[in-house]
Amino acid sequence: MARVKDIQNIILGILRDDSDKADIGGKLRSFREGDWEIFERLASRYSLKAILCLRLMKMEPGQVPADVLERFRKFYFLNLKNNIFLEKELISVLSGLREKGVPAVPLKGP
Repeated sequence: MARVKDIQNIILGILRDDSDKADIGGKLRSFREGDWEIFERLASRYSLKAILCLRLMKMEPGQVPADVLERFRKFYFLNLKNNIFLEKELISVLSGLREKGVPAVPLKGP
């Protein structure tokens, strides 16, 4: 359980703009077996995989294993493709409503 808390703090550090990237990189390099699995599970649980992908791609080479980075990258582009589809659907629905004279204001996008 303590290791999960440590990894949660590392995730928060990656997401913070004012964190010490060298310190975070050192912590990532010291991950033990199974830590990346926990990292990915937490990223998924908290819906942070897409933003973490962008941050991990900016890390120094060797701080993130290539296979982990590739899984995050695949998720990122699949998520992007899905969001583009949802945006097109939203535009289509809003256009249909406008044609029928029904006012609509989307409160949240895709």
